[in-house]
Amino acid sequence: ASKEKRDREVEVSSVTQETIGSLRVVKAFGREDFQQKQFHRESAESVRAGIKAARLEAKYVRSVDVISALATCGVVWLGVREVFGGKLTPGDLYVFIHYVRGFHGPLREVAKQSVRMARGRVGLERILEIMRMEAGTPDSPSARPAPPLRGTIEFDDVTFGYRPDQPVLHHVTFKVEPGEVVALVGHTGAGKSSAMSLIPRLYEPTAGRVLIDGEDIRDYRLDTLREQIGMVLQESMLFQTTVLENIRYGRPEAPMEEIMRAARAARVDQFVSRLPDAYNTVVGARGSTLSGGERQRIAIARAMIRNPPILLLDEPTTGLDVENEQLVIEALECLMRGKTTLLISHRLNLIERVHRVLVIDGGRIVESGTPAALRSTGGLYARLCSLAPASDGIDSPSRAVANAGR
Repeated sequence: ASKEKRDREVEVSSVTQETIGSLRVVKAFGREDFQQKQFHRESAESVRAGIKAARLEAKYVRSVDVISALATCGVVWLGVREVFGGKLTPGDLYVFIHYVRGFHGPLREVAKQSVRMARGRVGLERILEIMRMEAGTPDSPSARPAPPLRGTIEFDDVTFGYRPDQPVLHHVTFKVEPGEVVALVGHTGAGKSSAMSLIPRLYEPTAGRVLIDGEDIRDYRLDTLREQIGMVLQESMLFQTTVLENIRYGRPEAPMEEIMRAARAARVDQFVSRLPDAYNTVVGARGSTLSGGERQRIAIARAMIRNPPILLLDEPTTGLDVENEQLVIEALECLMRGKTTLLISHRLNLIERVHRVLVIDGGRIVESGTPAALRSTGGLYARLCSLAPASDGIDSPSRAVANAGR
């Protein structure tokens, strides 16, 4: 009963947190009544489980009281018989009754403590369950600190699946040279993000190896590997602190001069002057008080302050308007200069500017080459280009992002 009560409390907390975190979606779809009913339903179940646990606890303690009362009655009945039989004096009977009543208090306390122990056991089981969980990517005993990396990335016959029986990548092999900008292109669910997540060891390959500078990344300590990799994701996560601290998060010991330099390069200075306290303005939870483009530029500055040799960009311009997209692209050009970069994007006007394109379909690399060469072959990349709207400007002249890598 205590475990059921704890589980129901977790469900209530989960519904509450989910509703508050998705408040804009709830309001946009007018589902306030639905969420309220769901909360009331989970709350009622929690109350029911709590009442059930309380009744069981009360029955347990009450049972001890009943047993103690019966024991006292039994002692009195037998004692009276013995007194009338001359085998026991009234004083002896009183002493026995006193002993029985004295035994009742500790027994009742044991019953109460056992109830508390049952509650504590439920919490202990949860703690032990968490402690028994294996780390997703533990360091091997022979792992060593990663040296300063040049940035050569190589996938050697890599197979990966979130479940062993359902691989999402099949025998993937490719190599990215230092300073090269490479785009991973394909339909949604083709395996692009899965491949990228193997580089910082967010997951481990099922088979094959991922190498950096010719060394298996599993031979490096995880913390020293990740501190040399910068990431800009589709939805940039900002903390509820100042703009300055969000940028500094990339390298806490960075001096103020470098932070300001990164902010200017990422075009953060173009909007931060409009904020009430400039760089000391506290942004909302997850950066909710800023626009998508502003959040992305802060995320780019945060990656830039690390100055990593390897960059992983996962849909960095998705959901941005034309003006913000251009500002983010300008910031990305500064960020990618001289760094090995893997880029995932569905915006073909951005992909057309890279050094090389790897086309992934069904977890396999089906095409590889420069954007111009792949367009001329009439393969999957050419078909994706033909489906792109004219506003993407695939053939429009623009400064190449690829130049940033040189």
